[in-house]
Amino acid sequence: MKFFRYSFLTLLLGCVPVVVQADTLIFKNGDRLSGELLSQTETHYLISTHFGADLNIAKSGIAGVHMSQSGRTVPYETTDIAQQSGQEHKAPQQPEMKEEVVVQVTDTQLPQEVEKESAIKWSGSLQFGASLETGNTKANAIDFDGDTTARRENDRFIVSFEYDREEDDGDITTDETKLKGIYDYFFAPEKFLNAKVSFEQDELSDVDLRSRYGLGLGHQPYESEKRNLKYVASLLYLREDFSGQTEAEDSLAFGWDLDYDQAFYNDLYRFYHEHTLDVPFDATDAFILDTETGIKVPLSKALHAAFAVEFDWDNDPALGIKEEDIEYNVKLGYEW
Repeated sequence: MKFFRYSFLTLLLGCVPVVVQADTLIFKNGDRLSGELLSQTETHYLISTHFGADLNIAKSGIAGVHMSQSGRTVPYETTDIAQQSGQEHKAPQQPEMKEEVVVQVTDTQLPQEVEKESAIKWSGSLQFGASLETGNTKANAIDFDGDTTARRENDRFIVSFEYDREEDDGDITTDETKLKGIYDYFFAPEKFLNAKVSFEQDELSDVDLRSRYGLGLGHQPYESEKRNLKYVASLLYLREDFSGQTEAEDSLAFGWDLDYDQAFYNDLYRFYHEHTLDVPFDATDAFILDTETGIKVPLSKALHAAFAVEFDWDNDPALGIKEEDIEYNVKLGYEW
């Protein structure tokens, strides 16, 4: 396949360190945990972390607390979250005890050991769909896609792929392969810098290879087990190699990406929608829109059934190729 003669390029984004306004718990062993301090008792702090968990941290393991609003680092005995303006509230003195830090997970299940800021949280999914028809009509189809995400407190790596092939009475009606790599650097709890690279091959659209390289700015107001929403605006470099053409077409473009998913009725089903839009600067009417909308129904803790509609629009396709492409999918998926 022509697509696999091209090497996958990894694009790393060098980021200038940015100071993030966050409260920080300083452990006696030198570790630090950043987030938003919500409340405290005589024995514990409640902190909301940037990786989606609310943690109860025992004060006996804390050496000090850095308050983002006052910019001061104070011993935990004098820390009053409700008075971060600089007024101190003297809490009852507690004898220093040599014991391990106790972590109680209230939202996301974490390892029993204290999760450090550099710890990586892995997630991902695989989905497979196929069909076979014999008799008067002979048709078969296979659809396979997947993704994996490595998430740390301040950055995220995502790799995804998709393969789709269909035949009808010996004629190929769909033959498409996609590969994408994304790196996000969070310089604030909900804002991140984005770098991405993607490759696509579509035999039916005469696209030998469509390459995208982009740098952008993203916002993620929701990131949890129940709901996720993120969108990215970026500057892209597009390159397209078409069958029968000796010269490739390339241009700078504006890119827009959106990903949304949310669970409803106590995880009875999950609705999701994602789309990408590429608009070349030198020919804005030659835009390309790819969308996928569907629902996932859990079958067990890790398995689900997915029902989706893919709608793609190429406003300036190759000669003899339709602008729109609609596909309906039923898949069986595995998540971790």
